[in-house]
Amino acid sequence: MKDQEFLVLLDARIEEIARAVFLECNAVSMASAQPSDDAASKLRGQLALIKAKEHVTVKEAALLLSCSQSHIRKLVMLARKGKTRRPVPYIDLEGVTIFPRESLGDWASPSSHLQVVKHEAA
Repeated sequence: MKDQEFLVLLDARIEEIARAVFLECNAVSMASAQPSDDAASKLRGQLALIKAKEHVTVKEAALLLSCSQSHIRKLVMLARKGKTRRPVPYIDLEGVTIFPRESLGDWASPSSHLQVVKHEAA
């Protein structure tokens, strides 16, 4: 691939990312312009900001996966120790744990694994 072709592809990708971030931020600002204090509106705004990011924090991952931060930390600990068949995708930045948002979504996707839950009578 020639340098010029690479630069054209890079420019197109940067433009695509910038457009996605702008649209997400615009949607959040439009939502916040309306006087609404309900929890659902606040949660939608938080999720929109998180989805505009490439990497998310433990707190943001917990919000995305609807679980506690301590559960996310446990998943990371199990992945570090190699004690899970499906380790959570994470990045350790010299003690700071972050998650690639898209990989985390793929990992948590119901289509990637199915669990059968038995309901037994007590």
